[in-house]
Amino acid sequence: MNTVEPEKTWDDVFEKESASLHKEDHVEAEQDHAPSPPASWLIDAADFSAEPAPIRWLIRGWVQCDALHMVFGPSGEGKTFTVLDWAMHIASGLPAWQGCRVHQGAVVYLAGEGHHGLRGRIKAWMQHFEPSASLPLHFSRSGCDLNLPAGFNKVISGIDALATKPVLIVVDTLARFLVGDENTTEDAGTMIKACGALQARYGCAVILVHHTGVSGEAQHRGRGSSAWKAACDIVNKVSRNGDPVTIHVEQDKAKDSEPAKPLTVKIKQVVIDGWTDEDGHAYTSGVIVKAEEPISFNLGGDPFHVSAKAPKAKAESKGEKEAKRDDELFDLLARAWSKAGAPRDKGAPFVSAKALSAYLRDEESWSQSETTKALSATAKGEQALFSRLKAKGWMNAHTAKEKSGDVAGFIITGEKAAELMDSPQS
Repeated sequence: MNTVEPEKTWDDVFEKESASLHKEDHVEAEQDHAPSPPASWLIDAADFSAEPAPIRWLIRGWVQCDALHMVFGPSGEGKTFTVLDWAMHIASGLPAWQGCRVHQGAVVYLAGEGHHGLRGRIKAWMQHFEPSASLPLHFSRSGCDLNLPAGFNKVISGIDALATKPVLIVVDTLARFLVGDENTTEDAGTMIKACGALQARYGCAVILVHHTGVSGEAQHRGRGSSAWKAACDIVNKVSRNGDPVTIHVEQDKAKDSEPAKPLTVKIKQVVIDGWTDEDGHAYTSGVIVKAEEPISFNLGGDPFHVSAKAPKAKAESKGEKEAKRDDELFDLLARAWSKAGAPRDKGAPFVSAKALSAYLRDEESWSQSETTKALSATAKGEQALFSRLKAKGWMNAHTAKEKSGDVAGFIITGEKAAELMDSPQS
C-alpha cells in the first residue's frame, strides 16, 4: 500500500540541518570506544576562565562575528544606507569604518525590496571608495519565505553554490522574508530559528533590517514581538531626526560587550560616471561619510547626535500632535488613492479596502495587525486611520458599483475631497 509522506515542517528541516552539521562529531564518537569521563560535560570555573575568549568583530563595536543583529528605524531613515555601507566595507576589506577596525570576508545580502535604488548606491560606493579588487558580495534577486522550509532551502542552495562562504548575511527587510505575524512569539521564533540555522551552517553573523511601529511611542523599538530583541546579540537603531543628509546610529543592546558610542554620519551626493536617467540628466546617489562637528542633545529621553546647526525640537501640545497625526493619516490615504489610479465613484474620490490595505502593507510597511486596525471603524490610537478620519468628516465607508460587482471601500468627503479633486494627480 502506498503511503503519503507527511509535509515537512520547519522543525524537521532544522533538525536535519543540525544533524548534518554535527555528523562528523557523531562518527568520531562512535569510533572512540573508550567511555567519556562522567563529568566531561561540566567544567571547573578555574579551567573555564583559564584562557581568554575575546569577542571577534567584523566591524569593531558594531558587527560581531557569529552573532544575530537587528538594525531598526522608521521607513526612509537610513537603515539600508547604514547596513549596505557595513556590508561593502566588510566585503572590500577597507581597513576601517568610521574609525572602527574592519575584518574582510564575503557577504550575502538578501534584498527583498528597493533593488533599483540599491544598484545606484552600490555603484556610487564603488566609485567613491575605489576598492582594489572585485567584491565577494552577492545580492538576492528578490525576497523569499525564509522562515519556511522552501524559502530556507532556496537561500542555502544559492549560498552553497558560491565559491566563498559568507561571514555575514543581511536580511533586508525582515518583513519581506517573514511569513506570519511579526507580533507573535511563535512566528518570530520560526525566523529566529532560521537565522540560527544560517549561523550554524556558515559560522556567520546575520543582520535583520527591521521597521519601527507606526505610533510615536513605537519609534524607539523594532516593530512586533519582544522576542526579536531578546534573541539578538546586538541591536542598533537608526534615525535622521529631521535632517535629510545626516544619519544617527545608536546601540540599543549589546549583550557581550560595552555598547558602542553613538555616532553621526552624513550622506554625500555622488554623480555616477556614465549614468543618466531617461531624460539624459546625470544620475546621482549617495555614500556615507564622516560627519563634521557633531553635537548631542536629548529628544524624548533618547540621545541623538546631530549636526552643529540642528535646533532643538519645539514641544508640541497634545492637540497639535493629534492634528498632525490626522494630517499624516490623510496623506497616507491620499497616496493610496493616487497609487490606485485616482478612481472616483459618483464624482467622489474612492479607494477600495483592498487597495488601501495593499498600499499600507507594501508601500508603507505596516504589519497585518496595524493594517487591520487602520480599516476598522471602532479602532483607537495612532494607526486608526478610518475611525479618526471619519470623525474629522474626511472619510466614510462606501460600496462602489462596478461591472465586476460591488466593491467595498471608502470615499473621501468634505473639504478633503475638494482638495484632492483640485490637485494635479486627479
